[in-house]
Amino acid sequence: QDRMIKMLIGMGYEYVSRSEAEEKRGNLSNVVFEDELRTFLNAQRYTFRGKEYNFSAESVTRAIRELDASLLQGLLMASKDIYNHLTGGISVEEKLFLEGDNLGTHSFDLKYIDFAHAENNKWQVTEEFSVERSNGSFARPDIVLLCNGIPLVVIENKKTSVDVKEGVLQHVRNMMPEYIPQLFKYTQLVLAVNPNKVVYGTSGTTADYFVEWREQEVAWQESVCRKSLPDEHIIEQDRVTASLLEHNRLLEIVESFILYDNNIKKVARHQQYFAVKHAMARIKGE
Repeated sequence: QDRMIKMLIGMGYEYVSRSEAEEKRGNLSNVVFEDELRTFLNAQRYTFRGKEYNFSAESVTRAIRELDASLLQGLLMASKDIYNHLTGGISVEEKLFLEGDNLGTHSFDLKYIDFAHAENNKWQVTEEFSVERSNGSFARPDIVLLCNGIPLVVIENKKTSVDVKEGVLQHVRNMMPEYIPQLFKYTQLVLAVNPNKVVYGTSGTTADYFVEWREQEVAWQESVCRKSLPDEHIIEQDRVTASLLEHNRLLEIVESFILYDNNIKKVARHQQYFAVKHAMARIKGE
């Protein structure tokens, strides 16, 4: 776990201690760093008649509230609502005035993630992420990665002697209604890791459908590892951390390689990902 966190820090994730994370969340049933999300939303501006304006506090508060989809219809529906907001943003109404004249109300888009410019987002990693269940007890995933305060990735990290299947079963259990679905409704990638093997899925993936990733852009993968690791020795955990969690790659997977099909949320396997990439390169003549 320490090795993975050190590598993630090397990849540009800011480390947030467990105590800091709990303070940012306000209480342990909350999973979003609301201040980080509010800061990202407040930094955006909209243009009207050639001039830029800040979004109102009311619009920003509404965007935060709308992202917190209800779980009453289950994890799948809540996850789908949130995914649509994450990838498509939200339209908010602003009342406009110019030199005292009321120009009426107009709609503008606020986005939760900047998919085009990874560096504009705030990337954070925290560990031992205790989340309160409805019965008052707690579940505690090992590592959580957040983008603009939103928990996009949840990781169970095991030692070499523990099969990753144990981490998978922990994830599947934690997604259940009586555990912590309020975390997984935001989550786009779910990883179970030990030093020699990594499998991944998304929120709602059943145990049999967690799969391994096989990188085709091996030189790129090794470059990310070399730049980010505390030592020269590269293990499988490091390779897949680079392949799935490097900022640009993660955003690409979230935006373009997750879909909802027949009431199942699916994330692309590596064969599908690289087949699409190669097809797009041929279309573009690259």
